[in-house]
Amino acid sequence: MAFSSWRGVVGMINPTMRPGVTEEVCRLLPEGIGLIPLFLNIKRGTADEFHTMMPHYEKLVAVLAEEKCDLIHPHGAPSLYGARPRRARPRSSRRGKKSTKCR
Repeated sequence: MAFSSWRGVVGMINPTMRPGVTEEVCRLLPEGIGLIPLFLNIKRGTADEFHTMMPHYEKLVAVLAEEKCDLIHPHGAPSLYGARPRRARPRSSRRGKKSTKCR
């Protein structure tokens, strides 16, 4: 990385080209934290499109890691939600099932 901010650098991966999120994050970050936003190009927002996006997220995470970002934030709930393994689904979908595991 040719530059650095004195408090660190956040890398952010946006799922779409829509404006708004990046500007909000910029407003929330304290002074001294840099932001490197990268974008995917999700257009339709369909389930099959979301399922095909994980390799693209991984490539951009690698780019930000190569740039030595202190924090990498890939966001976009539908894309990341669709990639979760079945076992990691929300507790609300397991309601009514008896668990034998200790918590």
